Amino acid sequence: NIVEPIKGRLDCGLNLVAFGSLSDKYGVPWWKSYSDSKNRLREYMRQLGLNDSRIKSLFLNLSSIDTGNERVTRPFADKTFWIKPEQVVAKSVDLIASMHFPYIEADIFNPDPEFKEGYYEDFEALKKKWLREMV
Repeated sequence: NIVEPIKGRLDCGLNLVAFGSLSDKYGVPWWKSYSDSKNRLREYMRQLGLNDSRIKSLFLNLSSIDTGNERVTRPFADKTFWIKPEQVVAKSVDLIASMHFPYIEADIFNPDPEFKEGYYEDFEALKKKWLREMV
């Protein structure tokens, strides 16, 4: 919301950072409105960088974050591989400090050895897991 009013007044560069989910690119129907809004933001940030060399954008795709709120809303989730906020900072600070390209995306997560290709595309299994975690 603030980029459009200030970009015409820039005397220096502008670095933008946004956060989304690793699952956004899969079109999971159970959280579609969240992913759609993040995907629109991704495209907007990409276009800003391509159209104005003073603007650099970084989009960080995150796994589940181990926060107090997530622990409340998903009380029955396996939290073994959830990433802690401090880890997000540690893994992203160098990316933020070295923003030289118009647009970059990076995935930040703790690797789960049980993760299988196609995980985010098995919508029925995701729904069952999601409901189990929250009930």
